[in-house]
Amino acid sequence: MDMLDKKDYSNIKYKRVNESTGKEVAYEDIVKGYKLDNRYVVLEDSDFEAIQLKKPKMIEIMNILLIK
Repeated sequence: MDMLDKKDYSNIKYKRVNESTGKEVAYEDIVKGYKLDNRYVVLEDSDFEAIQLKKPKMIEIMNILLIK
């Protein structure tokens, strides 16, 4: 799903920038972490997969509004 500007439906772009260096970071170099006591606990994809989620991982689209 894309994020769009509600004024003209233009695509919104985001850069992944390291706040310390100001340099852009590639997706493959990004990890997820939880801040705890001023330190980060880094979580792997396997950590999220191990959690039994009650909600499905799929979104069902019932109606489509086409915008020109």
